[in-house]
Amino acid sequence: MKLLLTVDVEPDYTTGTVNPYEHLSTDFKRFLLFLREEGVPAVLFICGIVARNFRDLLQKYIDSFEVGVHTHPEYHPEYKEGLKRLNMYPPEEQFQMIKRDYDIIYKNLNIKPIAFRAGKLAADDITISLLKYLQIKIDSSLLVPYIFSLDAIKHKPWRIKEQNGIIRIPVIAADNRIIDGSFRIKANFIKFLDRTAVCCIMFHSWWVNESKLTSALNTLFNKFVFVKLKDVLNGD
Repeated sequence: MKLLLTVDVEPDYTTGTVNPYEHLSTDFKRFLLFLREEGVPAVLFICGIVARNFRDLLQKYIDSFEVGVHTHPEYHPEYKEGLKRLNMYPPEEQFQMIKRDYDIIYKNLNIKPIAFRAGKLAADDITISLLKYLQIKIDSSLLVPYIFSLDAIKHKPWRIKEQNGIIRIPVIAADNRIIDGSFRIKANFIKFLDRTAVCCIMFHSWWVNESKLTSALNTLFNKFVFVKLKDVLNGD
């Protein structure tokens, strides 16, 4: 079964640590090195604030990976505070936040991303419609709902689909969900119904410490073939 590995590269907002960026130069750096040495492709959805502050680190590894824009309103304090989800903002402010992250990535990494993911997967129809103005062709801000149902068997919500000219790639599991039994059951269920499906999973950069990652990758390497984003889009 084919697997698209994606990583949200962002500050660690989960623990309230003094330095929410510490993991980027430790665990996450080791993670990138491991993927590169093993030849495992991945899509890095990078926040603008990370692209700017960790440019030197990312430039050492970026040629080995595909890059997307990752927009969290928390890292755009110039907009209304208290709204943590991108789709809670009016269209013009959503666009300005996405464009700012896009421009920072282009300026610091010399890459024009063609993919996007909203923080907390909080994208709505308006968000999707805005992406084409930045020539972003792909969105991966969808989470696959519970799949063990007749409706899921009929509509196959894990499949890549098109919406308003944007290709949308759903996520079937993230972080801890990837190492528990439910993910394996879900993956086998999808494989049984849809042998040509490509499944997309998501790690967060702050999640990839050594013990969790070892368990996750042992699960994945034994059951999946990792693919590149461009191969998914070409149907390979």
